[in-house]
Amino acid sequence: RQQQHKQQQQQQLRHRRAKAAAVLGVRRAVVLTCSVKTLPVAVAVLAQVAASGGPVLGPEAVVACVAAHLTQIVVDSALAARWADEDAAAAAATAAEEVTDKRD
Repeated sequence: RQQQHKQQQQQQLRHRRAKAAAVLGVRRAVVLTCSVKTLPVAVAVLAQVAASGGPVLGPEAVVACVAAHLTQIVVDSALAARWADEDAAAAAATAAEEVTDKRD
């Protein structure tokens, strides 16, 4: 009976971890997707400023937007690589924990 209770607790823990990982994956996707929108939004804003008779912004403004967007891509790539490393370490720890649980 005690063994069965322990197995149920382990199964519940695995279920909670899987659910948390899914939620985390969605949050990560939202972060990366939102950051990709920077260039189109910046260019749209520049176009609206020019169309509304605001200050004339030269091509330097667009170059600055492209440079910022490329920087964002590099940061996103580093962030995604870090998340992948963290996920791999968590998966390895979970696998090791399951092996230990099976031995008990």
